[in-house]
Amino acid sequence: MKELKGILLCIAALTWCVLQTVIGGMIALVLLPKARVLKYRGMIVIYHPYSFTFSLGTFAFISDRAEFPREATGKAYGFYLLSLVYGPFYIFVVTLSRLIVRIPRIKRYREERGIAPTDLFADRQAAALQARCGE
Repeated sequence: MKELKGILLCIAALTWCVLQTVIGGMIALVLLPKARVLKYRGMIVIYHPYSFTFSLGTFAFISDRAEFPREATGKAYGFYLLSLVYGPFYIFVVTLSRLIVRIPRIKRYREERGIAPTDLFADRQAAALQARCGE
């Protein structure tokens, strides 16, 4: 079973992840002069001085300003695995869920019911994958 999982992740990495990695590599080249680079469980983590954190392909861009950089790295690993599972639909799942909750009517609905702004389907899925893979 472990070998099958490795083969499937490799196939996903060779197809969908290549495009994301190329784009992530271009972003990394821009940030590289002001960043430090580490490898983390197959991911290339770039700690940079700016205020954004995201994962794209095999790259994770973690802000040095993040309150808990270690947790941010683990979360980025979960999103990296999520992108391998969802393939090209990853953009829709993550991006659309983040855009939809910013619509004022939906934002107000979520606030009235006490749902945190960070409680999104994609975030829960990434955390589950992160936990399942032993992070």
